[in-house]
Amino acid sequence: MKKFHRHFYTELPSTQSFLKEWVAFSALPEGTLIWTLYQTAGYGRAGNPWYATPGESLTLSFLLHPPTEKVPLLTAISALALYEAVSPHLHAPLYFKWPNDLWVFSSNHSGKLAGILAEAIHNGCVIIGIGLNVYQRYFPPELSAISLRQAGYSPLTLEEILDQFEQAFWRWYATHPSKIRADFVKHLYPEIPFRFGDKILRAQVEAWDDEGYLHLRAESQLWKIPASQAQVVWNLHSL
Repeated sequence: MKKFHRHFYTELPSTQSFLKEWVAFSALPEGTLIWTLYQTAGYGRAGNPWYATPGESLTLSFLLHPPTEKVPLLTAISALALYEAVSPHLHAPLYFKWPNDLWVFSSNHSGKLAGILAEAIHNGCVIIGIGLNVYQRYFPPELSAISLRQAGYSPLTLEEILDQFEQAFWRWYATHPSKIRADFVKHLYPEIPFRFGDKILRAQVEAWDDEGYLHLRAESQLWKIPASQAQVVWNLHSL
């Protein structure tokens, strides 16, 4: 089975930015992975900042040279692999929050456990960035976030989770696209607030087909929309 080519740094502004700059000047092999104990300027989807206290999160980015048919599925592949890696540590339900987050729902509070960012760069390469909350006991009150420690128990080391993710990732990367889509849908949050024109409806995703369409059920109606164009209206009060 393939392995990541790991490079560790105690501190970086951003693993994603660092790897993007590195690959711009070097021909890096697929699976080149950067991880750090502390990001001072980490970011997620839409450039939103990623909150991380030193040594309490697993923050990493890795390089892929994916076949064309796998590109739209890279976030789902990463989510499925991360789900496998962290589920044994949790005592609460874990769901995918479309399109790129993992959320935990515990008796005390619910929150974002991990975020995934896929960024296409030159020559068909894609960089996947992941931030996973592991050891945190507290978060700023304005964040809807949760850690493995708060929702179950945390691993002895961050590398323990990274090892588990690595094994699961390459297995899912080699999996047929139809199974990737089907298994991703199984773990989605049951009701997702989609925007349909000027309406916002909570919909259940029934399927993600091979043509890239989501099959949704909302208010007893069936909808079929391109997954790449799905408009989701998550906010702090939508779960």
